[in-house]
Amino acid sequence: MLKTEASPQDGRVTEVELTEAGEAKLDIARQVTSRLVEKAFADFSKQDIVYINQCLSRMFHNLNAL
Repeated sequence: MLKTEASPQDGRVTEVELTEAGEAKLDIARQVTSRLVEKAFADFSKQDIVYINQCLSRMFHNLNAL
C-alpha cells in the first residue's frame, strides 16, 4: 500500500507515497470515519461541536507544554 524511495535531493530522506491500493484503502477509511463522526455528533448543535473542539484544542496545547 506504500511505496518508498530515497529522496533524489537528500539520500538520508525516505519519501513515502501511497500506491493505488493504498489510496483505495484510505478512501474506505475516510468513508467509515465520516459515518462514525456523523453518528457520534448526530444530536450535537454546531455550538456544542465548536465548544468540544475548543476544549480539545486547549487539552492538546496543555499536553504539548509538558
